[in-house]
Amino acid sequence: MRGITGVILLLSLVSLIKANSSPTITTFVYNVCEDFAIGAIAFQIEATDEDNDPLTYTLSGSNAAYFEVNAATGHVAVKIPLDRESTNVMALQVIVSDGPNQTPGDLTLILLDANDNRPIFDQPSYDISIPETTAVGSSLFKVSANDADTGAAGVVSYSITMVTPSNGVGLFDIVSTTGEVKLKGKLNYNTMGTFYRLQITATVSLNMSLNIICLNYKIL
Repeated sequence: MRGITGVILLLSLVSLIKANSSPTITTFVYNVCEDFAIGAIAFQIEATDEDNDPLTYTLSGSNAAYFEVNAATGHVAVKIPLDRESTNVMALQVIVSDGPNQTPGDLTLILLDANDNRPIFDQPSYDISIPETTAVGSSLFKVSANDADTGAAGVVSYSITMVTPSNGVGLFDIVSTTGEVKLKGKLNYNTMGTFYRLQITATVSLNMSLNIICLNYKIL
């Protein structure tokens, strides 16, 4: 009986001196949309603790100023506007504590592109002279606009939104994907006019930039 009692007592002592485990950070990479509003929750730091101790969270590093963390929940909110065009990946240091133990970690934030830029034409206006005898279907000139966004948010489409004078409506066409302007109708110096102004619109989703293009033609 004494041998059995000794074993039970030893196991009890081992249980009493078991060390408290450190927290474990389980996720190190997070996707964050660049257009999150100030105060919006960007992500939640994911960590566990074997002892089920309550955890607290703190941020550090050069990018910590962009965010604010709820120390009790690990929810990270945006504090300063983010801009993917300036940097598309941000490093963020975090410390997770269960009281007696602290676990540091390096987080990687991948900024997702938002459609927050307007397409910009490479010139403020274009002046083109063309002969009256230019054949219908001919390419007259090509406009170009660029958007700083990536993916679908940076795909520019073109359209003719106004022609002055109005009798020029139907004379010109534009390839929406390339910005190439073509002659759609026959020109007539005597009966239709010698000057046309085309307003070309470059559009990306709901963002647009306008540019007025001056097109002059004359008989050669």
